[in-house]
Formats: sequence, structure tokens, C-alpha cells
Amino acid sequence: MASGNTSTGPLAASTNYSVTCGGVTQNTTVTVTNPTAYILASPDRVKTTGTNNTTSLTWSAGQVATSCMVTGSNGYASGVLPGPTIATSTPVVQTITKQTTFTISCDSGAATRSAIVNVTVGFDEF
Repeated sequence: MASGNTSTGPLAASTNYSVTCGGVTQNTTVTVTNPTAYILASPDRVKTTGTNNTTSLTWSAGQVATSCMVTGSNGYASGVLPGPTIATSTPVVQTITKQTTFTISCDSGAATRSAIVNVTVGFDEF
């Protein structure tokens, strides 16, 4: 029985392969999935004072081979979110005190998206 292997290198798209041995041909397809990720912070501008200093995060991802994680520069971390499809069931509310970047990263960075929440100066009335 013959055996062997070969490396294809990185694949950008699904590819068909054929191997012929002793006049017999075997075909196989290597399927490449490209994960997608989306994140939204709403609103994306909040005030530094009063009750208008929160944002609601929602995210989704598809064709995820392993997992995703959502993190924020304010210390927020979602924990590991297993694939293949990920979506927030309800928005995650975060209090914002300074400009904050929230990022979803899937499959070790194969799909990464960010949302930035800016802060505007708010003044209390006298």
C-alpha cells in the first residue's frame, strides 16, 4: 500500500484534488470557509456626565470554525463564544467614561471587526 502527503500551503478558496495510484483515481475537495464578524455599538457617541453614558453592544459572526471573543478597551470580555454561528441574544450594555474600542475576533483573528464609542464633554446645568 502506497502512502504519502503533500502541503498545499494556504488556501484562499475551496479546491478539488485528485490522486491516481495504480490506475485508480480518488477525488476530494478541501472546503475553505471564510468567517465573517460584525459588531455594533449604539450609540457610538456618549456624554461624560448624566445618564446618557452607556452604549449597547450587539455582535454576530458566521462560518466560524472554532470560536470568537468580544473584548473592550474598558476591560470588557465576553468569554469564549463557540461557532459556527454566533449572535447576541440581547444587547450588552456598557458604561463609557472615555473613548472605548470594542472588538470581535474570530478563529484566532481570521475575522476581526471593531466599533469605537467616542465621548463628548457633558456639563451639568447650574
